[in-house]
Amino acid sequence: MKPSDRIKIISEIANRLAPDDWSLIDLTLRQFGLPWRDNWSGSTTNYIVEMIQGADDQSLLDLAHHLEITPINNISKKILPQCEVKELIQEIDNQKALMISVATGGSRIQEVNEEYKKRRILIMSKLQAMSIQNPNSYPDLWNW
Repeated sequence: MKPSDRIKIISEIANRLAPDDWSLIDLTLRQFGLPWRDNWSGSTTNYIVEMIQGADDQSLLDLAHHLEITPINNISKKILPQCEVKELIQEIDNQKALMISVATGGSRIQEVNEEYKKRRILIMSKLQAMSIQNPNSYPDLWNW
């Protein structure tokens, strides 16, 4: 994700979470594996920005999804060349095959979960570039 895209997503997340009670903000941060603090003397918005600015792209996208923020509305859109669209379709097919394999006892989650997560990030970034919402909301195979 480009720095300007991260800034837009972080800003929108902070704006959505800031009105919540401190306990709900911390609960949300903890559930997404993000840092939190018992003591903070600044505003909720500053707190949220401070806690999430170091998050990896996937965590930010997952949190945005949870808050029903559609990052594609906030990120500059582009048209992918046909060859990249074909590659995206192939990656989606590969992801589907991996999930079917796990579901039917072929592959073990422990052995293929990292592959799934890496491919998911690639798929999500290309879908977002094309302004398409990712229908697969599972960050890893354990959650699926």
